[in-house]
Amino acid sequence: MRTLNRASRNKSKFALRLAALIALATLPSTIAFPTTALATENSVQPTAPQSEQSSDTQFLNQSEIGRALKLPVHEWLPPNQTPGSEENARGIVVAIQALIFNGRAFDQLARHLNKNGYVVYSQDFRGYGDWLNEGHDFGGDKAIHFGQSKDDLTAILKALREKYPRQKIYCIGESIGANMAIWEASTDPTLMDGAIVLGLTNKHRHFMPRPYWAVTITKGLYHPKKPINIKPYMKPVLTENKKVNMQIIDDSHTLTAISPTDLIKANITNKNSLLEVEKIPSNMPILVIAGAEDRVQKTSTLKVIMDRMGTKQKELVVLPKKGHLLIEHRELDADVTQLIDGWLAKRESNPVASVSSN
Repeated sequence: MRTLNRASRNKSKFALRLAALIALATLPSTIAFPTTALATENSVQPTAPQSEQSSDTQFLNQSEIGRALKLPVHEWLPPNQTPGSEENARGIVVAIQALIFNGRAFDQLARHLNKNGYVVYSQDFRGYGDWLNEGHDFGGDKAIHFGQSKDDLTAILKALREKYPRQKIYCIGESIGANMAIWEASTDPTLMDGAIVLGLTNKHRHFMPRPYWAVTITKGLYHPKKPINIKPYMKPVLTENKKVNMQIIDDSHTLTAISPTDLIKANITNKNSLLEVEKIPSNMPILVIAGAEDRVQKTSTLKVIMDRMGTKQKELVVLPKKGHLLIEHRELDADVTQLIDGWLAKRESNPVASVSSN
């Protein structure tokens, strides 16, 4: 019996290492992949201020919705709004983070949307941001949990819908957040009035710098649960701008280590997020924005997902000379904000929760 148990354990270890090898073989394409987080148990994020105010926005590190749900949910309010008066805003935007950031990475976009009258919320995925701060107690651990993060998003949208039944609620997601937004539109469409997604990932590009390949594969095979440094893989693929890439990598809020085990979970979750796009209601507006020079995902394959989506109100815009990350942790691009602003403006005449079953 002991021999059999030992053999079984050895087979399990071999299977895990093999899966890790497969995941590492596609590492760069998973770097900004929808459901991959880069937090580790030893990662420490700088403690964010609880609130701050400027002439164009009010930032609350923990919103009333977050406190009620016991989840880290940030909120940006226009200067003429106060917590609790969100029903007077032009609309509500729930921003969903990319792979290597946390919810605060939307600060510049949120301030831009505040100027246009929108209230913005953004959660930290589990294993990110305030989940790692000792000063916060949300009743969970510090590990990465993609499925629970999706459940958290559903809970946040449900709470906002119940609290502000007359307000339109839109999701804006990038990379991991893009796939999460589409997943939410497929499974809980009555909780939102539309979605803008950037860097949606259907198929990945395969690119791994040869100098690092052997070392990374070896570490992954023998220590599949130990985070590995992925900075070398991030440098050429995050955006179309090398200077911006280095600024992102060097920022203390950027997470730059991930275990092969979490890469495997990320790939699985990413695929799951697109399984039921046919269920997106026919009148759910969806805008997909992609960079023609995206080195993380294959922009040319997005048409397949667009064709499968159940909604008839869908649009794919491919921006020339643009890469993967477009709205987080960088100066906003006028071409991108013009698309977002124009799309939101067109939705103002729609009724709240304007969705129907196919």
